[in-house]
Amino acid sequence: MWATALETIVMEGRPHDDAAWGQYLRWYLERTRVRVLPMYNELPRHTPAITDMYPSARDQGASLAVSYLTQLSFTH
Repeated sequence: MWATALETIVMEGRPHDDAAWGQYLRWYLERTRVRVLPMYNELPRHTPAITDMYPSARDQGASLAVSYLTQLSFTH
């Protein structure tokens, strides 16, 4: 079917008119949220300094959890 996709014409039985488009827009707008956000021309970038460190709180917690699990697995 992909080989003949450009040649195949699908005739839908339903008409498309301005009233149907208006009904669709009312349906769509009732079910979506609209947000207006500022558009940045250039994304603000942080230039890292040599003293900046990777946030390691998550890794420390994971390391502690693994060490506890390892101790439990060897004691039982």
